[in-house]
Amino acid sequence: MKWSRSNRLTRAIVRLWLRRVMIFALFSTLGVALVPRPALAACGTLDLGACVDAAEYSFYYGLAGMGWAVDRTLLQLAYQLDQFR
Repeated sequence: MKWSRSNRLTRAIVRLWLRRVMIFALFSTLGVALVPRPALAACGTLDLGACVDAAEYSFYYGLAGMGWAVDRTLLQLAYQLDQFR
């Protein structure tokens, strides 16, 4: 089957258009993946789970902070005892 010149030109235009669409889709997907939007999670009257999650996160964050303070103190004490030896 022999392709006419206009048919080949149309196929080339379609290929170029498809390539541009695919490149646009790739870059827009990469842009969304690399720059995520912040999640809109807040306490509400109908969503009590978000409030519980926020309180639990704050509790464990504070617990981890206190644990790190104790660990830091013990590490400093061990370092000072090692220096006295």
